[in-house]
Amino acid sequence: MTPLVLEQLYREDGGRIVASLIRLIGDFDLAEEAAQEALSGAHQGLVSKILRTPLHKLVDDVQDSCVSVRRDRAEFLAELRDREFQVLPANAGVGSRRHLSSVLHALSALTKNLH
Repeated sequence: MTPLVLEQLYREDGGRIVASLIRLIGDFDLAEEAAQEALSGAHQGLVSKILRTPLHKLVDDVQDSCVSVRRDRAEFLAELRDREFQVLPANAGVGSRRHLSSVLHALSALTKNLH
């Protein structure tokens, strides 16, 4: 959870959290303080976890994500190439086919250059 998610959680569900704690504890001030401390602890735990995560692990995760995106784009382009005759209308001329081929080639080149 990010700090913004925790803040949004408190804004949206803070009332219910505090109400549940009031029923459990029986004290409004104590319940409100406990809810704030719990969210503060969650925030500190999140920050601590991020700081303990080795940089190489974060970089690996980002690289894995990029590889996945690149693979998805390549698969999409391959599917477009395979379906070229379905994409173009039946009466498409040679110029239209060449244009589509050029566009697919350019998209392939762009996809390969996104390292």
